[in-house]
Amino acid sequence: MITAERDRKIADLYRQKIPISTIAREVNVTHPIIYETLERMGVPHRKRPWTPEEDLLLSAGLPDKTVEEWTGRPEGSAKARRYYLTNRKSSSEFERPRVLKRRRT
Repeated sequence: MITAERDRKIADLYRQKIPISTIAREVNVTHPIIYETLERMGVPHRKRPWTPEEDLLLSAGLPDKTVEEWTGRPEGSAKARRYYLTNRKSSSEFERPRVLKRRRT
């Protein structure tokens, strides 16, 4: 397949919300090539950041299936976000001063 034709097909399939793995099989290229092609063609990434309101739904203890229905995000995405929110390190842990040892001369 000619590269320009292949690139157009990748972009078209991606815009139709076809999963990357399916595009890779259909066009017979690897995932990194798909991402490089989309970036080169200026196709915006379809991943959208979590909003504070969506985070509140997760922190309120709603089931992942309910969060999926209300936000339109996959249930697995809700599980992953809930895991991130409950296991992230507080910013104070990253602000500890670093102790440097003196070198002996």
